[in-house]
Amino acid sequence: MRKIWDSYRQRIYRNFVKGSSSKSGLVFWRNLLFAESMIYLFPFCLIALIPGVYWSYKTGLVFLAVADLVIVSVIAFIVFSSGIAIKYRKLVFMTCVYFLSTTIIYYVGLPGPGLLYLYGACVFGIFFFEKKYAFLFAALNTFIVTAIGFLIHLDWMPWPQDRLHSLNEWIAVTSNLVFLGFITAALVPPLFKGLQTTIEKQVLLTRQLEEQQMKLNESYLQLQKKNEDLEQFAYIASHDLQEPLRMVTGFLTQLEKKYEGQLDEKAQQYIYYASNGAKRMHQIIVDLLEYSRAGRSLGDATSTDVGEVLQEVLLLLSKRIQETNADIRIGAMPVLTVPPAALRQLFQNLLDNAMKYQPDGQQPRIRIDATEKMNEWEFRIADNGIGISPEYFERIFLIFQRLHQREEYSGTGVGLAICKKIVETLQGKIWIESIEGSGSDFYFTIPK
Repeated sequence: MRKIWDSYRQRIYRNFVKGSSSKSGLVFWRNLLFAESMIYLFPFCLIALIPGVYWSYKTGLVFLAVADLVIVSVIAFIVFSSGIAIKYRKLVFMTCVYFLSTTIIYYVGLPGPGLLYLYGACVFGIFFFEKKYAFLFAALNTFIVTAIGFLIHLDWMPWPQDRLHSLNEWIAVTSNLVFLGFITAALVPPLFKGLQTTIEKQVLLTRQLEEQQMKLNESYLQLQKKNEDLEQFAYIASHDLQEPLRMVTGFLTQLEKKYEGQLDEKAQQYIYYASNGAKRMHQIIVDLLEYSRAGRSLGDATSTDVGEVLQEVLLLLSKRIQETNADIRIGAMPVLTVPPAALRQLFQNLLDNAMKYQPDGQQPRIRIDATEKMNEWEFRIADNGIGISPEYFERIFLIFQRLHQREEYSGTGVGLAICKKIVETLQGKIWIESIEGSGSDFYFTIPK
């Protein structure tokens, strides 16, 4: 039954709406309203046909029964026929409704549903046709009831006396019909105008959003291409730069070995500085390449047990943990849908820093916790290290930003910049709370 009803609806939509004007115009919506009305009106006509014909036959109003059959047949033609313009369907339907209403009034009289059908015809016309025709249907109703009033006055109506007491009664009743017709004609068109304004604004907004989306997509593609070019450049540059650096380091080593004992202390110092500078340059290039790749090509997001990732990180850092005798305690960890490689690199950098930036001889004590928020998980890595002054809280997340001399703590200042890039790629945020000399708490969030 459901398939039959859906097929019936689709056929009416094809006949009434397909090929009509754009959905941004009121014409489309009027046609759609007409189609929806016909979808339900036709079955109701069939339901009412049998009792209507039976009543007409029993009361001797054979012409009214014939009129019912003819009108239902015409409505069926309107509904199911194809290749007919929508405006002609509307005109035929309105003709049927007016014909039925005047026929009922003529044969049945005031107590019958004729006036209701007449008002219905006016409402249908106001809804289905353009604004300029609204008052035309109200005026047509006025003309019809006035003409019937003259027929009553001339005693040309075939009504029994019990169906109308006087012309005054007719005027009193139909004046309400005329009043309602003109009120409807005055009120409904402004509603459609408001609907049209809303539709136009929505269409304009949709068009602007589509344009902005297209520009955003273009910008994204351009940015993606630039990032790919930058990553390719970083890779090529690192590869091409490392080769001459290896050559410089190699020749310096050969120079030092070949002329060992022949060079004075000053020359030995120059060789050391040159060799050390080449090594640091090599490390900077490697770190730059790692930063350019951070947050990219980390694999697909999968269900990841953060606790298992941390155990892998502890295994990777086992040598440093043994050297520093670090005490690392891990709280309950969630399961997240993220690339596991991203978390692994993130925790590895943060834990490595927590063990590195410690006062001489102090045992690192590190605590890792996770707190569930409404829309995200918040992680904290707390240490008992040297701490950071608040004025440097933003600076430490910038690439190549160091707060200490290389002689004090090794590194190029890339680790936290990589952490920030990874967290932002995962649509989270990272920050620090610290007091200089009293340890640091690094926080970052990951959306659920």
